[in-house]
Amino acid sequence: MKVSSNPQLFQTISAFADAKRVQEQALQERRPDQQQKTDKQVEARELLKQDLIRQNRDAVQKTQETLRQQRIEELRASQQSEEVASNTVSQNVNLNLRESPDVGSQSPAFVKLGQIVDIRI
Repeated sequence: MKVSSNPQLFQTISAFADAKRVQEQALQERRPDQQQKTDKQVEARELLKQDLIRQNRDAVQKTQETLRQQRIEELRASQQSEEVASNTVSQNVNLNLRESPDVGSQSPAFVKLGQIVDIRI
């Protein structure tokens, strides 16, 4: 490019600067739109993430409640079976040997200290 005079040079430079300014304005106008799009995408992802977390918490609570109810039922059933078993055993056998009438035959015989005694239950 041949420069003949200062006014011509000034016009050429200002034309380049104007074109650059127009291009920068277009970019700045597009940036908020792009920023809004990315913000909306990030917000949508965050909402989806929070929704999944809430669903998982609800599922865990439901599972825990189900397990708790099952265990309570199992404990009730085992307690009832133990009560039935203890009632039948208590009717047949006296586990308190001190109060049984034939204490002498069921108690082990101690001869000396340190002796190993076979205790049958």
